[in-house]
Amino acid sequence: MFGVFGALLALVGMALFGSPIALMIDATQAGTGESLNLPLVEIFGSVLMLLALVLAIPMVATGVGLRRFRPWSRDLTMVVCALMLAEFPFGTFLAVYGFWVVLSPEVDPLFSPR
Repeated sequence: MFGVFGALLALVGMALFGSPIALMIDATQAGTGESLNLPLVEIFGSVLMLLALVLAIPMVATGVGLRRFRPWSRDLTMVVCALMLAEFPFGTFLAVYGFWVVLSPEVDPLFSPR
């Protein structure tokens, strides 16, 4: 669910504020020729929107695998949670919670091959 919500939020943010590529094209076409004169907030926001959009597909795949108790979903959850640590504050909170749940010993029987 967080993956779908993150992708929609990133798409809306890119539609309202511009994508990272569009921001850099605007900066180079401004006549100065320098692409690094963008405000830091725009660059940081664009990187976060792009990160949320890129992580949406593995998040959805992980969620489907976890709901079906597939053994591969635990490994993919740890990879996605490690990448989600950069999405502060909500992604960080969900990543720590995901690590805690997936690595708890009570979950081992649920994901063992049947």
